[in-house]
Amino acid sequence: MNPLLFLDFETTGLNPHVHLPLEVGVFCDSSGVQTEAHWLLAVDVADALARADEFVQNMHAESGLWDDLLAPPADEPLIERAALEGTLCAWWAQYAREAAPKGRKPWIAGWNPAFDLGWLRVHAPSFAAVCDYHTFDLSTLKQTCRAVYPGEVGPTLDARGRHRALSDCRSAVAYWRWYRSHVMSPYGRNAGGGA
Repeated sequence: MNPLLFLDFETTGLNPHVHLPLEVGVFCDSSGVQTEAHWLLAVDVADALARADEFVQNMHAESGLWDDLLAPPADEPLIERAALEGTLCAWWAQYAREAAPKGRKPWIAGWNPAFDLGWLRVHAPSFAAVCDYHTFDLSTLKQTCRAVYPGEVGPTLDARGRHRALSDCRSAVAYWRWYRSHVMSPYGRNAGGGA
């Protein structure tokens, strides 16, 4: 199976040609080897705020992202936007050597992988080329399972950290594991096993 690469961009808006990427998170678990990473991107915060509408301004204020961009935590240094592509490629090359099945491109997975893949194609095209054209959309899986199995509502997740790149990756992974074990497993629905 192709590895699922959970990816999340936090941005100033929807258009990767106009708006700015602010934070990127990744999570992959292939062949039993799990890894995660995230990067804050160096931006002019005043310019970023000007590009964001009121909803996005408030969302990133509530999540603490604006604060972290203004004063990055010591263990989360900012990287330049121009370095994002090389950083992602180097991260994946190391992980692929250790864990990814040979010849298998990762599928971008998450709550809205088409959105994230669109940002990759603009801001990290060589990394986008490493990825398969298939995506794995957790929001579609979630809604499908709710329609087919109304009693299966999914796990209860801590709301803290929402709209932060790595936290959103982790929540998508938690949902995927829950649905895989409770709904998609031939034994999960009868056994009620955990993720």
